[in-house]
Amino acid sequence: MTTHYHQTPTGPVAFTSDEEAALAAYPTAGDLTILKGLWYAYVNQLCDKSFYSTIGNRWPEYALAEADSRAYKAAGYAGTVPTTVSDYATISGTTAHVTADAIIAEADSRNTAMADLRKHRLQALSDISTASDISGIATTVNTFNTYIVGFTGIPAT
Repeated sequence: MTTHYHQTPTGPVAFTSDEEAALAAYPTAGDLTILKGLWYAYVNQLCDKSFYSTIGNRWPEYALAEADSRAYKAAGYAGTVPTTVSDYATISGTTAHVTADAIIAEADSRNTAMADLRKHRLQALSDISTASDISGIATTVNTFNTYIVGFTGIPAT
């Protein structure tokens, strides 16, 4: 058993057996539950921050353009071109067909990235939930931070 010491003006003084027992019991189950809740919030907030740093607040616009493009493609690129497609085609100087395919490709890439972000977030939350000590939580959070830096290119804070 390791003996711990207090530093005093006259030198180190060994912990009492009660102090050693209290140190061994830290964190308590209640403390660990509180820490898990705080780290749950951190992981979710970091995930949200990563989402908004990559897609911003335009996700409803992107979702509408994706849905319109998929519908236009499903109709064989015939009929009325949705404005979300025609406006972008006009600005980019391409055809509605090319633009719809580009919007769909971009959406597929974004959806894959968002699914990967979700998978890592859920895994981190699960690992935090099952961690038996602070070290397990710290390992999970460090792993998730490393993933986020790779995902966004922005250091996790």
